[in-house]
Amino acid sequence: MPQNRRIIPLSAVLLSLSVSGNLALAYTTKDIEDALKIGKDGAVKIDTRYRYEKVNQDNVINTVNGRPLAAQPQTANANTIRTRVGVLSPSYHGLQGYVEYEGTHVLQSDYNNGRNNKPNYSTVADPDWNELNQLWLLVGLHAT
Repeated sequence: MPQNRRIIPLSAVLLSLSVSGNLALAYTTKDIEDALKIGKDGAVKIDTRYRYEKVNQDNVINTVNGRPLAAQPQTANANTIRTRVGVLSPSYHGLQGYVEYEGTHVLQSDYNNGRNNKPNYSTVADPDWNELNQLWLLVGLHAT
């Protein structure tokens, strides 16, 4: 009987994925590119990456005496998403600019990233951060 309970939710998930997959096919790559265009030569850029890392450090050595630590770190589970969003302006009187934001957002922080004060976990060097990744201005464009 428990097997039937597992099959029904899985069936529902598979059905919903097939329906949403068919809806996504209604838009072409050209439709998406056109939606992200700004003017003749400007555009919006969006890029995301999900990352999971599991680390189980064994035999961590004490840097002072060179012996293994008495209490080894717990297994680390890091779930993060890196996001980049950029905007390329359309050219205007020979000027064009670009600005891009990049950030890593922590979804599960059961790990030591070096900044979060969790030394009892294994290390995954992927802290929560945000930055201005790119900013530039191009001068002297000639319209063709």
